[in-house]
Amino acid sequence: CQIPGVSSATALAIFAKHKDLATLIKNLDADDKCLDDVCTTDGKGKSRKISKTCIANIVKFLKSKA
Repeated sequence: CQIPGVSSATALAIFAKHKDLATLIKNLDADDKCLDDVCTTDGKGKSRKISKTCIANIVKFLKSKA
């Protein structure tokens, strides 16, 4: 949630798929598109993919600079 544009609902949806931060970083290093299929669910049960801006911010802040 500390990354700009990432809500708590988005963070929970990401960690439901990528069990912890280390796994998420490893998956991002292997494939930039690993967050493209992550969805959040609103109070009415409607599912939405996370925004491209949100994904770009996560990649920017977490991807290794090797």
